[in-house]
Formats: sequence, structure tokens, C-alpha cells
Amino acid sequence: MEFKNGSIKKDEIYRKIYDSLIMLIEAGMIPDYQFSRENISYILVYNKEKIMQEKQIKVNSAKNQIHRHIEQKQEKLFCLFELEKLQGYILDETNTYTKEQFEQLFVKKFEKLEGTDRK
Repeated sequence: MEFKNGSIKKDEIYRKIYDSLIMLIEAGMIPDYQFSRENISYILVYNKEKIMQEKQIKVNSAKNQIHRHIEQKQEKLFCLFELEKLQGYILDETNTYTKEQFEQLFVKKFEKLEGTDRK
């Protein structure tokens, strides 16, 4: 899981993922890349407002509008920054969430399970 508050460069993210997997294998924490293909998920949580300010995501682009519409219909989130290319190649799953999506999908659910939910 990675949290980004500023600019996001696809190449830097790819490099960090590869480096992390190499370190995990060399440290003996995972046996090989096949293990990561079957068991490791990558989640990127980003600050939507900062990214839009830097124009990395075009708010009004037709492509993004179509993706958001499909997300709503399928109840599936669209993976940004082409991270889906790593899915099945070196990772089991890749996801990108805004801070708000992450809060809703993970934090609030776990707080509710633990009985510590903030109203």
C-alpha cells in the first residue's frame, strides 16, 4: 500500500514496485515472482485534488467520464496510472483509490468491525 499526496509518475511507481519485490525475494520473505503474481496486491491511495491541480488527471476528459460511469454501473473502481498492466504479470491485483474512496471502502468498514467507528 502506498499513499501519495503529490505528483505521481508512473515510471517511479513501477520502479518502486519492482524494487520492493526484489528486496522481498532477496530477504527470503517471499519465495519468487510466482508467489507475488498469486498473492500480492498493490494499493495506491492518492490525493485527487493535488493530482487535478497538477493536471495529471483531466477532470473533464471523455475517457475519465466513461470510466467513472462504468465504475458506477459495475461497482468496480478504475485503476489509474496504467497499474493494471502489472496485474497478473508481477502482482495479483492493483488498485487506485482517492483518499475518500479509501476512507469509505476500508477505514470505515474496519472501524465498524472494531466498534471504533467515527460518526
